Amino acid sequence: WRMQKYSPCRNGGAMRDGKPISVSGTKELRDAVVATELSWYPKQWPFFQRLHTEFTQRVRGTRMCGAAAANLCHLAEGMVDAYWQFNLKPWDAAAGVVIAEEAGARLATANGTAYSVFDRSIVATNDAVFEKVLEVTGPLMEEMHDAGVAVPPFKVAGYSVKTGAQLE
Repeated sequence: WRMQKYSPCRNGGAMRDGKPISVSGTKELRDAVVATELSWYPKQWPFFQRLHTEFTQRVRGTRMCGAAAANLCHLAEGMVDAYWQFNLKPWDAAAGVVIAEEAGARLATANGTAYSVFDRSIVATNDAVFEKVLEVTGPLMEEMHDAGVAVPPFKVAGYSVKTGAQLE
């Protein structure tokens, strides 16, 4: 593992070690490499297992590197084609989100609403597989909701923050 420096410039792209990077051009989910992290939340665990199994069966490969920001940077430079995750805190993803967006990634919550770092689910992909990934995550989010299993936004005491659904 070697040190790499990722940096974004708002409306100016993203770089790794001073060289421009961009998301992959992968067009089909079956050719995609998808990143995630699995974390233990008892009520959510059966849904996460099913989602991971669903992706494993539909894509070329899955990866886990241990950090949301790193996964988003790997997406930004085309090392992976999609990333999904639940239960993140704003500080887990904020820097990676900006880098991924500047590299051309599309982001949303797992049910397809606009993403905010205060949301607790994220889907980030290149443009070509975005809707295909949401076709996998969206129905599962509906099942979780119907089962009463919540993925609430992160709350910051004393602050009124907007989540993705409020941004649209």
